[in-house]
Amino acid sequence: MFIEEMLSETKINIIRANNGLDALNIVKTNNKINIVLMDIQMPVMDGYQCTKLILEIKPDLPVIAQTAFAITTEKEKSLKFGCIDYITKPINLKELISKIKKYLP
Repeated sequence: MFIEEMLSETKINIIRANNGLDALNIVKTNNKINIVLMDIQMPVMDGYQCTKLILEIKPDLPVIAQTAFAITTEKEKSLKFGCIDYITKPINLKELISKIKKYLP
């Protein structure tokens, strides 16, 4: 919800998933998704597994990991599972917008 509020002034359309399985199903059924902001700590299916499965379906879809853990191993693990970038919480709006613009087509 916080990211939706942060990005409300932009023209970015946001689709929110309640858990990793929802996120996977949204990506499977919506061809208009251009980027994914993946929360790593989610119920049902974590962000790592969800990213891996999303990229099996849509290998060119950019996925940016977001997590409260600012340790190097979390970043490395996110990249290993296929995320193209990483942002830590609390999220800085300028950094978030910069990363989104960097990877949007």
